[in-house]
Amino acid sequence: MFGFRRKQTYTTWRIPGGECSVISDKALEAEHSLIAGATGCGKSTFLHSIMQAFLMQYSPADGKLVLLDPKVVELKRYRDLPHTLAYETETDGILSALNMTIDIMSDRYDDMGARDIEEWDGAKIYVIIEELADLLCSPEKVKFIVAIQRLAQKGRAAGIHVIAATQAPSAECLPTKIKLNFTARFGLVCDTAMQSRQIVGVAGCEQLPDHGGCIYKYRRELRAVKLPFVQRKDIQPLIDYWMSDRCKVVRAY
Repeated sequence: MFGFRRKQTYTTWRIPGGECSVISDKALEAEHSLIAGATGCGKSTFLHSIMQAFLMQYSPADGKLVLLDPKVVELKRYRDLPHTLAYETETDGILSALNMTIDIMSDRYDDMGARDIEEWDGAKIYVIIEELADLLCSPEKVKFIVAIQRLAQKGRAAGIHVIAATQAPSAECLPTKIKLNFTARFGLVCDTAMQSRQIVGVAGCEQLPDHGGCIYKYRRELRAVKLPFVQRKDIQPLIDYWMSDRCKVVRAY
C-alpha cells in the first residue's frame, strides 16, 4: 500500500542548472544525518542546500519528502511539492507523520521479504526535521524517541533516511541512543568544546567561524569543510520547475 514501488515517469525538461555542494550530497547519501550548532550558525541555510541537492537529483517518482517543521518557517516553501508526502508543524501532526513513515517502512520490509531482496529498490524517503530538540524536549518526548529511533535503526534498508537539525545537542535533549544512529554528523559553530564533542566526538566546533564553518564526521572520517551558502533565489527555480505543468506525471504500470 505504502511502498511506492510503482514506477512513474515524467516529461523530460532540463532541470534548472547550478552546482550542488559535495557536502550537501553527502548528507543525502548517508544513512542518517545530524546537523547541530548554535542559534544563527547556518543550520537552516545548510538544510536549504540539502533540499537544493535533493530537488536536482530526484523526481517525485524517485524521492519523497516528510517535512517536520516545528519552527513553521524554513520548510514551508516545500510543502506543496509533488515530492511531499507530509508537511507538519504541530506535535500531533508530526507524530502522525512519523508513524505513517513507520507504516511505510513496515510495508516495504514485507514486500522485500516476499521478493527475497535486502535493499528497497523504489523511491527513497527523506524525513527532514528542522528542530529535533523541540520534539525530544516536548511532553511527547518518549513517543518521539521511540518513533525516531525505530526509523533510524531500520530505515536505511527500506530506503528511508532521517536528516535532522538541532541547536541543542546535549544529552538531555538528544539522548545517546538517538544520536548514535546518525552516521553522518555536521558540527557547526557551538559555544563550548563539550558541545563540540557531543556533536562530532572531538573539540573544535567552538573555534569555527560564525557562518559557513563545519566539522564533518562520517564513521571514521573527520574533516573540516566549508558549507555552501544557498539563498531563496537559488532554490525557487527548482520549486517552480517541479510545480509546473511540464512535470505532468505519466504512470507506467
